[in-house]
Amino acid sequence: MAITKLIADSITSGAIANTPAFSSYASGETTCSSGAYTVIQYNTKEFDTDTKFNTSGYYYEIPTTGKYQINIQARASNQNNAQYYYGIALYKDTSSGFGSETQIAFQRYFSGYGNHTYSPEVNHHLVDCMSFTAGEFLRVKWYISGGNGGAVYGNSSGQPRSSTWSMTKLIGI
Repeated sequence: MAITKLIADSITSGAIANTPAFSSYASGETTCSSGAYTVIQYNTKEFDTDTKFNTSGYYYEIPTTGKYQINIQARASNQNNAQYYYGIALYKDTSSGFGSETQIAFQRYFSGYGNHTYSPEVNHHLVDCMSFTAGEFLRVKWYISGGNGGAVYGNSSGQPRSSTWSMTKLIGI
């Protein structure tokens, strides 16, 4: 029993700890503007090992310099009978005010033109490994080039955890 506890303690607080880490999701819809990048409202935390995820500003402050695994998912509405660019973008800044933010990743898609009589939904994913410095701030935005903008869906749309954002610092790298 003592060996099991020693191993468990080292995984969560030692040299091989898989922290910092967080997991968040959108509990409601984010209304998006056409032709603009809109901050996705990831406003609920499942866990946050260093309490660095801000659920009212929808951003994460990097607590420790290192390489991180990023996992972002957004479920959004598409536009009827239209071809548009849309996707998830990750931004970085040195301030939580995001006055000089830089887009550091963008997973862009192009919707096919069709004869849709409905508004199809799309699921997008951005998965990457990136280096960050302690004190940098990250936030996620949704982009759609035209139409009425649509929405990124959260739990209020009847799909639990349909738009999520999680990260963990990689160990041993």
